[in-house]
Amino acid sequence: VECEDEDSQACGEVKDRLRDAGVPATGSAIGVAAGSREELLRVLVAKWDRAQDVRAAATLEDGPGESGVFARFDDEKLELLDRRGSVAAEAPPGTGLVAMTGIEDEALVLVVTGLDDGGVEAAAGALDEETLRDAFAVAVTPEGPAKLPLTEEQP
Repeated sequence: VECEDEDSQACGEVKDRLRDAGVPATGSAIGVAAGSREELLRVLVAKWDRAQDVRAAATLEDGPGESGVFARFDDEKLELLDRRGSVAAEAPPGTGLVAMTGIEDEALVLVVTGLDDGGVEAAAGALDEETLRDAFAVAVTPEGPAKLPLTEEQP
């Protein structure tokens, strides 16, 4: 688990939730434990302005064609996309994102992020089996979690 702030509530919650699920989780600052071992799962816990410095996470700026995630960070906003890759909603402040992404020959990265601290904390709180079941990415809005891509029934 690589954290922007190793003492933050979100960082601690992510490590606790992983350990509670039986996943051995150690912590470090962003980039300290980075490696190219494919069997390693990196978990990145940071506000987007810091998370985007990690190459695999930065693919979230390019949309689902690059990242595989139906969400896109654009300037100072988080756009939630539909199955066609079109913007279905702009995420309100306090929205978090939990998404799996990666780059060939590098470890997968589970990105736990948001534009602000509230978003990162919301994303950290979504790390549970029920919320993430059958999901590649989840946006956690103030109204609750929404699996991505958004459908017509979702906000």
